[in-house]
Amino acid sequence: MEVIPNRFFSALTITREKAEKIISRAREKAEIWRYIEVSLTLFVIAFFVIFAIRPAATTIAGLVGEIKEKEVISLKMRQKINAVVLAQEAYAGVQEKIGPLDSFLPTNFNLAQGLAQFAGPALESGVSAEAAGVSELAIAGELATTKEAKEKPKEKQSNLLSFDFNFRAKGEYKRLLDFFRAALSSRRWFEISQYQIAKPQKKEETENLILNLSGKMFYWGGKY
Repeated sequence: MEVIPNRFFSALTITREKAEKIISRAREKAEIWRYIEVSLTLFVIAFFVIFAIRPAATTIAGLVGEIKEKEVISLKMRQKINAVVLAQEAYAGVQEKIGPLDSFLPTNFNLAQGLAQFAGPALESGVSAEAAGVSELAIAGELATTKEAKEKPKEKQSNLLSFDFNFRAKGEYKRLLDFFRAALSSRRWFEISQYQIAKPQKKEETENLILNLSGKMFYWGGKY
């Protein structure tokens, strides 16, 4: 049996110790690289959180706030629209009454409508409209220059305003009566303060008479 020299075992022992040291160093390096990898991973995550995710989160938060603000605005607009719809329905319920009211007591002079209620019946009754006129009107202020306003300029004027008018028609007596009745049945509010029937100056017009009317025509100067 061959005897193995001690030098072989000694060399084998040294080789084993070196191998353990190498393995130990490799393990240490592996741990170090693992720590480095974890650190790099955390750094990358922190980088994206700060420079990428945070702006996106801020933008999302701003959009959420804007959406909520628009929802509040939309709710208020919906309430206003509902109020307008209710107002329109209420107006539709009284619209038939507003028309006659505006005709009876308009919110401005409405001279054309006022004089038309005399010219129209005159035409229908077969009499001729000779002349028509109104008193001086302050168009800029929409106030009638009446005698009362001139005498009491410092007193507060009423919203119920008026202006003076006169109308002259010519025709047969019966036709003038028909015209007078038709004019009195007009919708516009007016008062006749004086009327006069006279013969024309021309002698050849024996059947025709002259009817002179004068009075006040009212309108509303304030808000209903």
